[in-house]
Amino acid sequence: MSLVLLLVGVPARAQDDELAALRRELEHLRARIQQLEKRRETPSKEASTPAREEAQPLLQAESRGERDRRRAEMAGQGPLLSRGEWEMSPGIRYGFYSNNKLTVEGFSLLPFFVAGNIQSGQHRRDIVTATSGFALGISKRFQVEADLAVVRRSEELLLADGTVQKAQRSGLGDLRLGLTTHLNTGGKSGWILLGHFDLMVPTGADPFHYDAERLEDDDLPLGSGFWTTQARVTAVRQSDPAVLFATAGVSYSFSEDVDTSLLDATVSPGMSWEYGLGVAIAMNYQLSLGLQVQHRIREETAVNGVDLDNSSVNDARLSVDAQWLFKPGRKLSVSVGAGLSEDAPDFTLSFGTVMKFGDR
Repeated sequence: MSLVLLLVGVPARAQDDELAALRRELEHLRARIQQLEKRRETPSKEASTPAREEAQPLLQAESRGERDRRRAEMAGQGPLLSRGEWEMSPGIRYGFYSNNKLTVEGFSLLPFFVAGNIQSGQHRRDIVTATSGFALGISKRFQVEADLAVVRRSEELLLADGTVQKAQRSGLGDLRLGLTTHLNTGGKSGWILLGHFDLMVPTGADPFHYDAERLEDDDLPLGSGFWTTQARVTAVRQSDPAVLFATAGVSYSFSEDVDTSLLDATVSPGMSWEYGLGVAIAMNYQLSLGLQVQHRIREETAVNGVDLDNSSVNDARLSVDAQWLFKPGRKLSVSVGAGLSEDAPDFTLSFGTVMKFGDR
């Protein structure tokens, strides 16, 4: 009888042991689940610190607004300078023009009008412009600007009879004085509007002695020869990771009384209109790539109140650029452009840098 009870009790005790083991396993699993839930609700500092430290060299724990400002700055369409903050932007630009077109024996005020005896030829022009720009923030909504250029211009004319003429000249170009202001704060639409008001001062050599048929070093123009005012509006909108921008403007060149051996008259270049569309895409927090189309149309020039035929200008260009924000307030840029119309340069290449100083 005792043997039977012993045999019956063995499986009973085995079942109890198995149940106890299962209960212990369940308790262990419950404790593990609770531990994981707590970690999910309150992530440990140890787990997050390496990721933060890895991101800090680029982001420096930036807020969303600060990242947006930095991306817009990379695209060249950032906010205005703060009061007391100033900026220098030296650069160099190369433009190449080549046309098989009519040239003139007599007075030529390119690109406005020509007058004289006409013959065919090939005209090549290389222009290198070194610029030095300066901007100063005078308030949260306004900044003043100034740009001065030094120009090196060389031309070559190959006439139909095989004659080759060359000329070269260097000197100061025109001076630009400008004022830029915020027209709004973005609002619900997300579009930020900037207003630009510029005055071009004719400090460069004027074109009133320039004869396209007889090239002379001292006669090559380095400036426009006219006082010009310009008003433009730029619209900027961020659509992460891109920045969209568009610009439209109008300019007016004042009449000039010309008294030279080539011409004695009042020259009125008149009005011109321009617009541009572009996009800049931030590849990361330091590099952006951009694409832009620009188009400028100038109405016909008048001499002594009479409009000259075929003196209007149609200048359309396409450019691709890259900008590298290698540290806050320091940016390098390169741009390559191509002409889309006869009056535009065939090829342009420019390099520039922007250096900001002062606390934001």
